Amino acid sequence: KGNLVVIESTAEGKEGYFYEYVQTAKARSELGKKPGITDYRLHFFPWWQEPTYRLSAYQPLTPALIQQFEVIESTMKTTLDAQQRNWYAAKAAKLGDDVYREYPGTIDEAFYLSTKGAYFISELSAARKAGRIGKVPHQPAINVNTWWDLGMDDCTAIWFTQDSGREIHCIDYYEMDGEGLAHYRDLLDKYRTEKGYRYGTHTGPHDLMVREWGGNGQKRIDTAANMGIKFEFVPAVKHKADAIQAVRNLLGHVWIDEMSCARGLKCLESYKKEWDEARGTYRDKPAHDWASHGADAFMTLACGHKFAVARQSSQSQIPSAAGWT
Repeated sequence: KGNLVVIESTAEGKEGYFYEYVQTAKARSELGKKPGITDYRLHFFPWWQEPTYRLSAYQPLTPALIQQFEVIESTMKTTLDAQQRNWYAAKAAKLGDDVYREYPGTIDEAFYLSTKGAYFISELSAARKAGRIGKVPHQPAINVNTWWDLGMDDCTAIWFTQDSGREIHCIDYYEMDGEGLAHYRDLLDKYRTEKGYRYGTHTGPHDLMVREWGGNGQKRIDTAANMGIKFEFVPAVKHKADAIQAVRNLLGHVWIDEMSCARGLKCLESYKKEWDEARGTYRDKPAHDWASHGADAFMTLACGHKFAVARQSSQSQIPSAAGWT
């Protein structure tokens, strides 16, 4: 009591206590609430406030940079002059996506992940720029389909989607660990009652056919059926890289609700290659961490959805992702 704590950091994506502290302080400020004695106050120092960050030599601006500058100006209520734009363009050319965290222009930019090691950042960035990440409302007249990653000793993750024409709308996401199938049956019932979801198909991974749930000697798919959840399942994918590539292919046709799917979106943004500390490089396989469950459930969607299957069939002569990596 009576002392001051200052936390200064370069962000590493949308996870961890630093991210949570910033979001809490930002929300409090936007609501006009004063921080209490144990609360943090947010101080943000964007690159464009530094008077020396200027460059007179002309730098070519890509359409993406021009759009980024427009977002900065509208969000932060500022105007960037030509020399500031030149300076940032030169930095971006050297740093690539790392420029967001090293020289953020808005608070949100500070938490953008680098594409280094992350599987889906480029596709998600394109979706965000195209306006496909934002508000995606539930349409009561359309069935809601669910796509699962089923945990035995860890998380179970579920994406809730609707097909709107040739678009796939992700309207909800849920994950939990340490719970049996009854918990998820009750969740589906709750969403049916409270949110008006009318279910179509429930699709899980291939291990529904081979692994027990609850120690009763039954296959998971049979246990679920006895409890009222009739699962379809996606056959096993020979190479994980193929499932990852399926997600990349599908993300161009997906709309994601940023609020209802916030946790799932974080999983997709944070799903990355495993880091080899000894060699100082990324291994050619994904890290198994908190982001894996949401990403794996999305792979169920990417490998099992009728739109994705149709595209994969039409591209059957194309070498698999495993062949490219």
